[in-house]
Amino acid sequence: MLFEFCVYFFILCFTSIFFIIISSDTSQLKPEYVERMEYLNDVLTKRLAPLLAVIALCLIPVVIVWGV
Repeated sequence: MLFEFCVYFFILCFTSIFFIIISSDTSQLKPEYVERMEYLNDVLTKRLAPLLAVIALCLIPVVIVWGV
């Protein structure tokens, strides 16, 4: 169960990093798309990234104690 959670957690982290990178560059987009991408970037960087960091900090000792 811990191994599956770690795999899904890594997938979630990599996809959120991908979307943060994609949504940060809005230089060649239409103005109506820029607002949506900035909202996506704000949600990912202000809400999801700190949550993922807290989960990662909690997951490190769990993996050390339980082992994978």
